[in-house]
Amino acid sequence: MIKRLRVENFLSLRDTTIDIEPLTILVGPNGAGKSAIFKALIMLSKLLRIPVRGQRGDFVFSKRSPLDKLVWKGDDSLPIRFHVQYQGIDNNDSQYMLELRKLTVGWSVTREVLSYKGFTFDSDIDTLQFDTEFSGYISLKPPYSGTLANLVNKYRRDSKAELQIRPFLSLGEQIGSTWRYRVAASNIAEPVSPFKEESQGIFVGENGYGLPWVLRRLQGENRDVFDTIEKTLNEWFPHIEKIEFEEGKEFGVGISFKTNRSIKSIPAELESDGVVQALFLLWRLYAPESFVTICLEEPESGTHPYYLSKRYEFIKENSISNTRKNYQMMLATHSPEFLNAVGSEDALKFVRLVEHDSQSGTKCIALSDLNDVEKLFKLFKGNIGELWWSGVIGGVPRKKHA
Repeated sequence: MIKRLRVENFLSLRDTTIDIEPLTILVGPNGAGKSAIFKALIMLSKLLRIPVRGQRGDFVFSKRSPLDKLVWKGDDSLPIRFHVQYQGIDNNDSQYMLELRKLTVGWSVTREVLSYKGFTFDSDIDTLQFDTEFSGYISLKPPYSGTLANLVNKYRRDSKAELQIRPFLSLGEQIGSTWRYRVAASNIAEPVSPFKEESQGIFVGENGYGLPWVLRRLQGENRDVFDTIEKTLNEWFPHIEKIEFEEGKEFGVGISFKTNRSIKSIPAELESDGVVQALFLLWRLYAPESFVTICLEEPESGTHPYYLSKRYEFIKENSISNTRKNYQMMLATHSPEFLNAVGSEDALKFVRLVEHDSQSGTKCIALSDLNDVEKLFKLFKGNIGELWWSGVIGGVPRKKHA
């Protein structure tokens, strides 16, 4: 679990530090940098798994976003750095630093520093050297074409190498993967072609597409978890009796609901958006893979204000008392109703105010006392249109708009 993240020169994060809890709530205006924080976490988790340099000498966040476009203000002379303090599944606190620079061969890893369970490595000083069963002696010095966690991964089952490279193999497992979601009920409910998905790898996309196939697979592979999802959905929405699946050559696999309102099953796309989005949330919290950071945009989406407190309490309870300790939750919201559901005491613990300045970039501010919370609540209730322009809570000063 990541406890603190500092990012330099990535998107709007000129030099941004955020303390991260099992549940962290980002509150701020559009363009302040909430999504940039999510993308930084995604980038870090990707870098631990795949090479930096692709065929054209670049690493891409997405098909249209190479690092040249992600570095602060597009200045590719600057290094991008990630500093992470994290607690592994063994409860040991560890630290990791990753630096990337653009060289003549493209973006490269120019420095890594790892402190893990008494093991310390700094690529400025140390050379990673190990013997392998089939490839012989390996010596790695920067600049690297990828992170050491990625470069040594192919030796993870090598009997000679495994023990020597274990700290770097553990790095990706301990920090885990990051998924960001801005879901829509229409995408969640959309039927999925199993043949197409099997050939491309099966996963749920940022908008929720893919859930029918993944949920049906869960029904077969882990029935206890599936039954828990179904039972909880029924507790939230008593008219939903069962989750069912329909399959056809013309549309693929789709979700349906057996309800007490009809003798026939109702396709998910005809059910309430709130029900469909609640189903996604239950799947994501009850059935995560190995350690994952879940970044959810607009957790209030599709939910009547009356039910927001129940949704928030569910997220909080499962995040804080996560006995498996296999995920942490980050939320980004603009909703006064959701903040009201959070309440003063929890706001003090979990809320991070996100503000942006053109010179210093994005800043994350923890609320220091209940007076800060009171100011925040007044801003939400009193002037939603100009909510973030005052800098009233120790943040970036704003000029008043006419």
